[in-house]
Parts: sequence; C-alpha cells; structure tokens
Amino acid sequence: MPSSEDDYSYAPKKVAGEATEGTKPPVSSYKSPFIGKKGEDVATWLKNKPNEVDIDICFFAILDRSADKGSMVVGRQGGRELKDMDDLELMRFDAEFATASLYAAQSGTWDEMKTSTGSANIEY
Repeated sequence: MPSSEDDYSYAPKKVAGEATEGTKPPVSSYKSPFIGKKGEDVATWLKNKPNEVDIDICFFAILDRSADKGSMVVGRQGGRELKDMDDLELMRFDAEFATASLYAAQSGTWDEMKTSTGSANIEY
C-alpha cells in the first residue's frame, strides 16, 4: 500500500506493445495516495512519475465528495498545447460526461468545455 505521495508501486507499468487497461475490479487492498490531497498535489505526482509508469500526465479525474451526487472533477495540466506543465485547470462535470471527455481528451476541446462550465472547487 502506498505510504507516501512519492510511491508509484501501484501505478500501471508500461509494457512494450501492450495498452494499459487500468485497474480491474475487485480492488480490495489498494488505497489511493491522493486521499485528502488537492488537485495540485495530484498534478505534481503525475508530473514526477517515473518513465516506466503508464499514466497520462495531462488529463486526470478526481472523485471528491460530490461523486456521490454524480459529478467529478477533471483536471488538465499542460495548457492548450499540453506543454506548460505549470498550467493546471480543474473543471466539474456530470460523471458520464466527464468519462466521455477523458476518453476523447484533446487540448482544443478543453477550452470549449471550460467556456460552458467554468472552473471547479473540490469538495474535501
């Protein structure tokens, strides 16, 4: 179980010629290293990941207390061109829309979504 925010032992590893599927249920022993962390902490963890870890560093989701109400926060770091890793934005979406947005994430679509929804506050 991760004991610090620098622990990447539970993160999926890159395997040549294979796509990473993510975590498959049931997940019983995993405890997220992000519980109680801010969006900025998650972004930093992603930026600092080792090269062998197979996680997107630009787009991510945060399930906060509002997840029980059917919404989640989606984060993007990297700015419009996904190159300025100090540029972090967070937006709240309906969970179904957020899932579809992450699936088809592209830098141009982010700005369109931001115009219609605005930024998000995370509910700890």
